[in-house]
Amino acid sequence: MTHMPSSQKNKLLIVDDEVDNLDLLQRIFHRNYLILRAKDGFEALAILANESDIAVIISDQRMPMMTGTEFFSQVAESYPDTLRIILTAHTDIRDLVEAINQSKVFKYITKPYKVEELLQVVQQATEIYELLKLRTSKLRNDLENAEAKYKSIFDNAIEGIFKTTLDGRYLIANPMLAQIYGYPSADSLIDNLTNITNQLYVNPKRRQEFIDILQFHDTASNFESQVYRCDRTKIWISENVRAVRDRNGTLIGFEGTVQDISQRKRAEEESQLLQCLTLDISAANDFQTALEIALTKICEFTGWDYGEVWTPSADERTLICSPAWYSSIQGLEEFRGCSEKISFPTGIGFPGRVWEHQRPEWIWDISLEAETHFLRKYPALECGLRSGLAIPVSADKNVVAIMAFFTKYPNDHDQQLVGVIGAIALQLGVLMRRKRDEESLRLMNEELSLARDRALEANRTKSSFIANMSHELRTPLNAIIGYSEILQEDAALLGLEDFGDDLQKIHQSGRHLLELINDILDMTKIEAGKLEIYYDDFDLPMMVWDTTITIQPLLLNNNNRLNVDCDLQLGDIRVDMTRLRQILLNILSNACKFTKSGEIQIKVDRQNSIEGEFFYLAISDTGIGISSENLQKLFQSFNQADSSTTRQYGGTGLGLAISQRLCQMMGGVIKVESDLGKGSTFTICLPVNCEIATK
Repeated sequence: MTHMPSSQKNKLLIVDDEVDNLDLLQRIFHRNYLILRAKDGFEALAILANESDIAVIISDQRMPMMTGTEFFSQVAESYPDTLRIILTAHTDIRDLVEAINQSKVFKYITKPYKVEELLQVVQQATEIYELLKLRTSKLRNDLENAEAKYKSIFDNAIEGIFKTTLDGRYLIANPMLAQIYGYPSADSLIDNLTNITNQLYVNPKRRQEFIDILQFHDTASNFESQVYRCDRTKIWISENVRAVRDRNGTLIGFEGTVQDISQRKRAEEESQLLQCLTLDISAANDFQTALEIALTKICEFTGWDYGEVWTPSADERTLICSPAWYSSIQGLEEFRGCSEKISFPTGIGFPGRVWEHQRPEWIWDISLEAETHFLRKYPALECGLRSGLAIPVSADKNVVAIMAFFTKYPNDHDQQLVGVIGAIALQLGVLMRRKRDEESLRLMNEELSLARDRALEANRTKSSFIANMSHELRTPLNAIIGYSEILQEDAALLGLEDFGDDLQKIHQSGRHLLELINDILDMTKIEAGKLEIYYDDFDLPMMVWDTTITIQPLLLNNNNRLNVDCDLQLGDIRVDMTRLRQILLNILSNACKFTKSGEIQIKVDRQNSIEGEFFYLAISDTGIGISSENLQKLFQSFNQADSSTTRQYGGTGLGLAISQRLCQMMGGVIKVESDLGKGSTFTICLPVNCEIATK
């Protein structure tokens, strides 16, 4: 063997209770290894605890107190990269084979051994150790790099990241979570926020609702709650969380992410306020009632304590106090009385300045204002009012009123409300203009006509928008349906029968919702003029027979019989087959739905008339029928025969309306005859060549 420098030598630990054996092994290996000696397993374990990077251990099997395989069992657990070789004179080697199979022993060599064999085995073990050492070093570097990467992601995430116990303590929190909740650091949050139920949630019951969801579903997405920050201000958050369970499946905690959605919620609330006020103000009988509604709604939304209105006098030289006012607290009567006794010329006082400049004005701290600047300073301070906001109400570029609000406890959010209140003021101005216009019947009729035109334009815009959104609406629904089918197959393969019914309900609900959306989208496309018709030649009888196969499940649901009278030699029709099939399915589905244990008949005929050659497809049923008064509105959108029909049978009331529109677009029409309680007959009339007929 080549002699190796001591600096490059690997460490070799030899363990034997016989000194002579230790000396012999040391003489064999001392040239190429740094030798460590131990008389038993206990001494060897002590050496391992103090010496790092021991490459190979050679141990005798028979030693007092601890055998070689027992010693190696402990070594394998604590020092897995160290290679282990047994020297044994045993004839029964079953325990050695078991140790080798469990990777506790690299190899065993029987005594008496050949030195060359022993040298070769140790050399192999050393080479393997070097490979393991290299691999371990690479894995350690990779792990450190991964840890650094994910620590950076954790520390710099734009969402709060957390892990909590079931009883409501934070185990992990990132800096963003601390920032969202208003704590100086993640450690501060973990140390101080120890009872999530009572310290965090504004509504403590919300925590239990959160736990109940995760008990049964394991995940919760977009779970919205109002919570307290460290300074007890309130914000809205959205949580995406999964349950953490132990090996027995017991729920022990949660982990997930948090987003601050306060701005979004505020925007939604402001939008709802504006919509609600617009409706309520429009329904008001007079302008004063509209002002009282606006003051009440705004103060309730903002939490402000007092609201009043100033309107121009008849000669438009001064502002006088309107009878409309609102107060959420007691004790403001003196301030109200002071307001009723005063008037403001343009440019003078709080309302007068807003009247002159026609823009909102804040008085953030009344106590800092000069009395000449705010004439009612001392009455306001005596009532505890601290801050005020005045906003002009304009119509036709003229200020028709000034709304003024006051509060005892202003906060930073108040300054962000000028925009939404300004929009409300604009609505009030429009209302005043409309109320004045109502004095003339002619002007009123013109405004109603304009409102009608706007409504129709809005409806067309809505229809165009929804028609263009068909892909965005259908895509997630198709994903839900597709994944529910996959999950049903997976549940069946895994024997998870309990999930089968729930997944089937998801699939059925998705299908039903997709059908409803398809109907709505078809109608909006038709109204928006975006529905395209694609013509081709098709064998009409074959298409009819194919359609009857599709509705078989519907027939079975209500125990109905189907008779088809269709000559297979009737010939081709040039039509959009998809749309014709949709029409047939709509009418046949209705026939199946409104008929129980009855008979449905399809009769197809081809006839010549003055207008040209037509196909007639008559679908008859023995169902509930339609009254004569309801036949007039049968093909109107979102209508069924009556409200009881909707409650009992469901549906959007779009099927027949869509079918009629599609027929008309292809140059045809649908006719209906019906007797209440006896049944109905729907007849589809289509030209043989629909493409030519529609040019």
